[in-house]
Amino acid sequence: MTQQIISTYTGAISRNVARELLLQAEAMEAPILALLEREGRVEPTGVEKFEWYTDGFGSDRTAINNGGSAYDDTTTSIVVDDGSVFYPNSILYAEATGERMLVTAVSTNTLTVVRGVGSVAAASGSVANNADVRNIGSASGEGSDAPSARATSKVACYNYVQTFKQTVDLSGRLAESATLTEDERGFQRRKKYQEMLRNIETSFIFGSRSKTASGADSKIVTTTGGLLEAITTNVTNQGGTLTKTQFETFCISKAFAYGSGVKLGFVGSTMLTTLRTLYGNTITVVPRDTEVGINIESILVPGGKLMLVHNRRFGTVLDGGLIVVDPQSAKKRFMNNRDIRLRENIQTNSVDAVMDEWTGDVGLDYGDEVNHAVLKGVTGPA
Repeated sequence: MTQQIISTYTGAISRNVARELLLQAEAMEAPILALLEREGRVEPTGVEKFEWYTDGFGSDRTAINNGGSAYDDTTTSIVVDDGSVFYPNSILYAEATGERMLVTAVSTNTLTVVRGVGSVAAASGSVANNADVRNIGSASGEGSDAPSARATSKVACYNYVQTFKQTVDLSGRLAESATLTEDERGFQRRKKYQEMLRNIETSFIFGSRSKTASGADSKIVTTTGGLLEAITTNVTNQGGTLTKTQFETFCISKAFAYGSGVKLGFVGSTMLTTLRTLYGNTITVVPRDTEVGINIESILVPGGKLMLVHNRRFGTVLDGGLIVVDPQSAKKRFMNNRDIRLRENIQTNSVDAVMDEWTGDVGLDYGDEVNHAVLKGVTGPA
């Protein structure tokens, strides 16, 4: 993508300076897009609706769902959000208290359990509403039959490419106007390129996948789904201040529960300030990448390394938010021969004007969503 942009840039400034400006624009305005490009996580598609398959392990974690009932330390019939996590003779681990329970029967989302298995006694906190619980393995009885098979199936996922456009439209006179640094056409091209990067980045965060029969000009419109829509498994809404212990629990149980050991953490301003306060001088500032030019701050957390990158597109909605992205799982997809590019001189012949258009048919392939995570609603350090 970079070489295409450079070859079509027209300005009075040198080619090297132009290249640096464009790379800096991509890094500052669209860090998710820029880092996917840097990691080579870019792949063409021949169709507007692109598909992929995930075949990872099933989830081993869910939460108590008691519907407001007061479960106590004697309750042996409990409801969870996802009963498929467990099976007869599996061991349920209550993360809040350390209590283990033996699951003896599963009926949809209702579990029958033996409480207080092992050294930790049964406690009401183990079954509090929304308390996290985990399947830590099976414990079959002596001489028992083989358990029922639990096959792992490939799951089909999909998203759409979205057509992004930004137009440069100048009168013939203005197109020939010169400045001390660059001509007006070159300046407008650069600004419109930045605007399109911002639009793509924002869609990769907040977008929703769809195909609309008729848009404003009676054309079919497809939109690409973003990370907030895609990530459903590993989400925590903090709703207040954050302690270091709480953050590291999030890292262990959600951010690094699946996928690779090095992940990108895109953060809002409040979240970045919070993590700087919690980790102080243990945060390592990664030297600015000479190709992409993104400021990265590295934190070693239980489970792996988190590479923090401030994202301007989060705005006030995600000011206290963190989106953890596994760079080995996500990709930028684009229609064949329709990646981000500049179409020059698309004006009609009778008009005393010049018109160029930045355009690109791109979408987000998020891979297996369990490899990513979201932490939101942080108001500051505790």
